[in-house]
Amino acid sequence: MRTGRSPGPPSADGTGAVRSEGRDRAERDGTAREPAVRAAREPAVRLSTGSADSSVDKQPSLWIKHLRQKQSRDPRLSRQAERMDERRTVKVSKYLARHLRHEPEALGLTPDGAGWVEIDTLIAAAAAHGFRFTRAELDHVVAAPDKRRFTVEGTRIRADQGHSIEIDLGLPPSVPPPYLFHGTVARHLAAIRTEGLLPMDRHDVHLSADRATATRVGARRGRPVVLSVDSAAMHRDGHVFRVSANGVWLTGAVPPGYLRFPEKHGRGGSPVADGTA
Repeated sequence: MRTGRSPGPPSADGTGAVRSEGRDRAERDGTAREPAVRAAREPAVRLSTGSADSSVDKQPSLWIKHLRQKQSRDPRLSRQAERMDERRTVKVSKYLARHLRHEPEALGLTPDGAGWVEIDTLIAAAAAHGFRFTRAELDHVVAAPDKRRFTVEGTRIRADQGHSIEIDLGLPPSVPPPYLFHGTVARHLAAIRTEGLLPMDRHDVHLSADRATATRVGARRGRPVVLSVDSAAMHRDGHVFRVSANGVWLTGAVPPGYLRFPEKHGRGGSPVADGTA
C-alpha cells in the first residue's frame, strides 16, 4: 500500500533511509542526546556536592567554604551552605554550652572561679576528644544575635549563665523591672503553683525581660505558657536579682505568691495576656 510519502533520494552509500529513520525517531521522542548530557553533567554534580575529600569530612567549615565559593553559580548550593551553616552553628553552640556550663572535666578543662577557660585550650581539648571546630566558628557562635550564651574576653571564654558547676559570675545585684517573665509548659504548672520556680540543676532561676523572649524559651519544650513575675514586690521583700551579659535576669527562686498565671491560652498554645504587665 502506498503511503504518499517520498522516500527521498538514496545516499551514496545506500544507508540514507536508515539514517533518516533514526533522525525521525530522535525528533519524535526528544531523547537522542539526553543520556550523553546526563553523563556529562553528573560527574560535575558529584564534585560539587559530594564529600569524598576526607579533609572536608574532618573540617566541616572547609565544606561550607567550598559550597559558598560556588553559590554565585548555583543558588541551590547557596541554600545548602546556609542550612549546613545553621546546623553547624547549633552543634558547636550546644557543645560549648555542655562543656562550659556542666562538664568541663570531660575535656580535662578547669575553669577559674568565674567560669573562664582559655579559648586555645578549649579548642585543642575538643579536638583531642574528637570534636573539631575553628576559632572563626567559635566567634560566630558567640556573636549569634538570637542566642547570646557566651562571652569572650581577650583570650578567654565563659558561658553567661546556666551553670551547674560551682562558679561565681561576679554579677552585681541589680534593680529589676516591675515585671519579669518565665516561659514553661503546661505539664509543669501544677508543681510551680505549689513550689514556685526553683533553679533545679542550675544556680539560679532564669527570667526574661519581655513576654516574647519568655514565649520562645517555653516553646523549646512544647506549647509555651508564660508566667508573670512580680519582681518589684520580690525586690522590696529582699530577693536579690542579677542580670547576665546577655540580658537574662537571675534570682535564687521565685515563691508562688509572686507568680501570675494566665487564665487560658490562645490557639497553638500562645499565652493570653493576664493583665499583670
